[in-house]
Amino acid sequence: MLHVILFILKLIGYLILGIIVLLALMLITVLLSPFCYQARGKCDKEIKNLDVHGSFTYLFHLISGEINYKKEQFTWKIRIAWIQKSNIAETTDVKKENVKKSDVLQSDNDKILTAMEEKEREQPIHKPKAVVSETKEEYVQEETTSEKKAEIKSKKEKKSSLYERAVSKLRTLRCTVQKVCDKIKLLIQKKNILMAFITEETHVAALKKLICELKKLLKKYCPKKVEGDIHFGFEEPDLTGKVLAVLGMIYPLIGEHLNISPDFEKSVLDGRLFIKGKIRISSIVKMAWNLIWTKNVRITIGDIRKFSFDEGGVQNG
Repeated sequence: MLHVILFILKLIGYLILGIIVLLALMLITVLLSPFCYQARGKCDKEIKNLDVHGSFTYLFHLISGEINYKKEQFTWKIRIAWIQKSNIAETTDVKKENVKKSDVLQSDNDKILTAMEEKEREQPIHKPKAVVSETKEEYVQEETTSEKKAEIKSKKEKKSSLYERAVSKLRTLRCTVQKVCDKIKLLIQKKNILMAFITEETHVAALKKLICELKKLLKKYCPKKVEGDIHFGFEEPDLTGKVLAVLGMIYPLIGEHLNISPDFEKSVLDGRLFIKGKIRISSIVKMAWNLIWTKNVRITIGDIRKFSFDEGGVQNG
């Protein structure tokens, strides 16, 4: 009897061990399996000619998806094992409905035009009869009544007191100035509270740690392949300069095979672009682990939860 119980316990132990090993293998697969992505796009001088195609795969193509933007239409498709979801059917239905509506409107417009033409043909042409005396009398009466109304209106306006109007305007002006001053004081107070929160030594150290971890992640998992020629410009030259400054900051990370030529005179978007790379979830988990086990980061997260402008910053307790 005892050896039967020991055999059952041994079997249960092997079963639990097998489940643990299976879960560990699944976790290692999820963490180490790369999330592969690639995107390609092209545009011919105008944004309406933009054509973009992107795709991604994960867990050995068990999870995959595609996104497309062409002719101002956005479509997507995602597959998880045997389950598929997409909006392609919806976009085709919308196109069919739009075509049907346009056909109905066109037919209605044609019917209205034909009906109007028939009415114009059926209606006889009437010559207007001139009645000069009656129109003159009516015009004189309207002119005299309008003059009387204008005189009555001017008398009423003269009776109104200039002093009362000036006093009311001064009161409204005083109220608006007081409200503006109160809003400015409140904004200055909030700005001082926020700056004091940001410039605190613990929070500055936490921000530096976060930036350092993000730099490591971007340096390791920036796109491995970036190729293209881009010619862009906006109607406002200063906006073009700002975008060019941002691209100049990330240019060392995206490779040397990308040619960017700005246009400060007109709005244009022309060229092609290809991006390919991969990301592993393990690195993101490692970054989160390093941040959580940093004391300054934990303190900063707690202070952010307690932060409130009404209480003058971080609430105690």
